[in-house]
Amino acid sequence: MAERYTAENLTFTRSGRPRTDNVSLSLSQGELATLIGPHGA
Repeated sequence: MAERYTAENLTFTRSGRPRTDNVSLSLSQGELATLIGPHGA
């Protein structure tokens, strides 16, 4: 299947603290993905 959505090298910082660093993701049509933290949130 061809990739439909691609995100590369994402970094997210909140309150001066990094939450994610250099995250990349590719999804094909019909796929679903979630990012779950250490406390399930």
